[in-house]
Amino acid sequence: MFFFFQFDDNSVPSFDQMMKPLLVALEQLGGKAELKELDAKTIEIMNLPENIVSLPHKGSANRTEVEYRLAWARTYLKKYGLLKNTARGVWSLSDSYDGKIDSIDTSEIARIVNQENRSKPQKNHVLSSIESALAFENLVLGIIKEQLQLQKKNHYSAYSDTFDFGYDLILPEGIDDNKSLTYCIIKYINPQNQNAEKFIVDMLQKIDTKALNDYLMLIVNITMSDKVRNKLLNCANEKLNISKIIIWDGNDLSNRMNPDSDYTKYYITPKQAIVEDTLTADPSDDEKQKIKQSYIEKIKQAYQNEDIVLFLGAGVSIDAGVPLWSGLIKKLLIHMINSKVNNRKLSEKETEMLNNLAYKNQENSPLTQMRYIKSAFTDEEYYELVHDVLYSRPLKTETKLLDALAKISAPQRAYNGIRSIVTYNFDDLLERKFAEKEIEFNTVYQEDDMAAMNKLNIYHVHGYLPFKWNGFDVDTNLIFSEEDYHKVYRDAFSWSNLTQLNAFRDSTCLFIGCSLTDPNLRRLLDVAARNKESSRHYAILPKNKLDYSDKSRREQKLLALYERIDDNIREGYFRELGLNIVWIDSFDEIPDILLNLRR
Repeated sequence: MFFFFQFDDNSVPSFDQMMKPLLVALEQLGGKAELKELDAKTIEIMNLPENIVSLPHKGSANRTEVEYRLAWARTYLKKYGLLKNTARGVWSLSDSYDGKIDSIDTSEIARIVNQENRSKPQKNHVLSSIESALAFENLVLGIIKEQLQLQKKNHYSAYSDTFDFGYDLILPEGIDDNKSLTYCIIKYINPQNQNAEKFIVDMLQKIDTKALNDYLMLIVNITMSDKVRNKLLNCANEKLNISKIIIWDGNDLSNRMNPDSDYTKYYITPKQAIVEDTLTADPSDDEKQKIKQSYIEKIKQAYQNEDIVLFLGAGVSIDAGVPLWSGLIKKLLIHMINSKVNNRKLSEKETEMLNNLAYKNQENSPLTQMRYIKSAFTDEEYYELVHDVLYSRPLKTETKLLDALAKISAPQRAYNGIRSIVTYNFDDLLERKFAEKEIEFNTVYQEDDMAAMNKLNIYHVHGYLPFKWNGFDVDTNLIFSEEDYHKVYRDAFSWSNLTQLNAFRDSTCLFIGCSLTDPNLRRLLDVAARNKESSRHYAILPKNKLDYSDKSRREQKLLALYERIDDNIREGYFRELGLNIVWIDSFDEIPDILLNLRR
């Protein structure tokens, strides 16, 4: 069987046109063959003339265009399930191949393999539709490392000892014909971004000046026309004073991509590849520390650019004596029971018994308990009770964490690294601390409150109940029960939701003392992350630590594996919400991390 093509314009058959000849070739070779033998047989069956066979692939000195497209044909047939790669360089037909070559629709194969990325197959393999920043970054790193290996050149990747923060790769010997020191920035641009040129220009304006004397290499996923590329190069040269700049777009990367390499999984099945990476990742302690330090450095950069919005949760107030939600709800439950026994003062033993019961009988969500606790009282009684429990013991403003928050929130030389603060706490602990340190602030907790232009705004998006409360005539807007949450969830344009969304979209947000279990918060993060090019927010979270002390060595290994996978899944989940996690072993680390922002 032979396949015939038109070669009037020296055109090479597309990779999908090569699929059937490749299957026939492998069938004629007995169903299994080494790569070189398979390529030669396929070329023979396609009856390709020598001038087509010898055409070099653009961007490669040792690969022909035919070999390149045959590699993509094998990759797609493998993903579709008709081929198997049983060993390096050895290919065989799978059990799914029935030999009915005429019934195979190669366009359908390309469509199915690409269904998450494109609606129809393309003649040329482009990257404009790759679906996530992480998949794109991994793909680019794979391509560049492979190219440098062939060129026998070195590189320094992210988190290495010599890494300069703000860049993704440093190429001390350049790449391709360029032999000079080159700083690389890998930038994913959302395919739906209607103003990609402005996005790139804005990004270039933030470049660290240390790279201006060396080469700067910008790598993006979108495909640029020559007109757009020249416009960006001229802008970099004339307006930004970046004279040595190299730009690779989607086509440049596609021309350099080796379809037989493992990194192509980030293009063909990006979601599956990222999940596999997440589950199997096992970085060393040294690598973890470098990743952590790189995140802290990026937070510091955002702080110096006056771009940080702090998001504070209950964890900020623990050392100050403010009860956590679970503790607050337990106390409210006991108060409710006490009110039903005619306010007879409960004995210490009875109180302890109720405490234990409240702890054991907690619902999966404390919000459901609050719904019924709240219904047992009038509104005035309810707010007074919450206030009494909230301030049942004196609050301490002298804690290391509060001191650190005050220091980074204080204006410095006419600028303030903190744009605003969003807190989910009801108490006035932060306001007290700022008043002590003479930091000018403005409290906002309802739609009618105006944000101040010359003060630090503190947004209490779940309501505000200060110690000096004026009574029921002042609306506290507490979001504390399941019913309260449902109201906020239903109202997409509530000031609480919009305040959070605006911060997620316009600033770099840093979460401190937040468990991130709030379903409405996760929903808002998810909404904001859909249109972002990459994860730009950060959360400081403690690791889940398991107790290995009484376990056998086999059980310890199993628990260690579980712990690692659990951490990886959490990290992957939060990344999809636009959050990078700064893992800590102890809450005592947080003040030092914050104080480092000012240094």
